[in-house]
Amino acid sequence: MQPPIFVFDSGDLIILNSVDEAERYLEPWFLDESDLYIYDRCATVLEATAERKGRSLFAREVVVIREKVPPKKDESDLRTRLAEYLRAVAERLQGVELSGPDPFSELSLPDLIEQASVYAGH
Repeated sequence: MQPPIFVFDSGDLIILNSVDEAERYLEPWFLDESDLYIYDRCATVLEATAERKGRSLFAREVVVIREKVPPKKDESDLRTRLAEYLRAVAERLQGVELSGPDPFSELSLPDLIEQASVYAGH
């Protein structure tokens, strides 16, 4: 898995610097209540699961992120989600709905990542 890690949830985007950071950021309860889409820099589709760590009575659940099985890359979906996120940010900043062709749809994946990194939470 190649960082950064992109976590999309209902139009919001969080960009994290590593899988470890993403696992620490996400809470096990959040997985049940959210419709997450997770990718790495190479558009590898990832999934997050809650797993019990330890065997004692006080074992706690932690989030584990892995590649989806079977492994899958979906650059088209990652590009679409990044472009939609950037369009929403642009509309919020300008206070108007953008009309006409999507200004972000023609950007390369590295350019979309760079632009999204400016506005997304970490």
